[in-house]
Amino acid sequence: MCNTVHTIGFSMGGAISLILASSLKIKKLVLIAPALFISGWKIRFSSILSLFFKKLPSGYFEESSMQEYQYLVKEYLSYHWPSQASSLLKLARLARQSVGRVRSKTLILAGAKDTIVPIKAAKIVYEKIATVEKTLEIFEDSEHDLLNGPQSEQVVNTILSWLRDRS
Repeated sequence: MCNTVHTIGFSMGGAISLILASSLKIKKLVLIAPALFISGWKIRFSSILSLFFKKLPSGYFEESSMQEYQYLVKEYLSYHWPSQASSLLKLARLARQSVGRVRSKTLILAGAKDTIVPIKAAKIVYEKIATVEKTLEIFEDSEHDLLNGPQSEQVVNTILSWLRDRS
């Protein structure tokens, strides 16, 4: 139905976007901290942990004036979910296998201070992606959530400018 498709994916969405772009005709692809690798021992052992635990406390807490976000923090972000983490690892492996088939013009964004998805994920995508039309932007003061971090305005402007570019 559409002549032109652009895809933007953040973290796990970046991994999904890579998989989609490896088999569909995506003209422009934006990957924000694409989750090809995920840091942390709990995620590496998630398949074993999932046999014994539905969820584990993460120690994460954040105050928010938004009731919906506070609910999300309390019910989801304050826990590690081993079964879901195990599925994410499988998805990351599939995304790594898909990179070499992606021919879309691609913008890859990463935060230099990201402790969730190591910066090597963005660098590997840049090195192994099949397209020659690729750009890697590293934001030195940003962590994983580039869209809500200290350089969020610069991140958004980079994406919009890149998407508007007709070359």
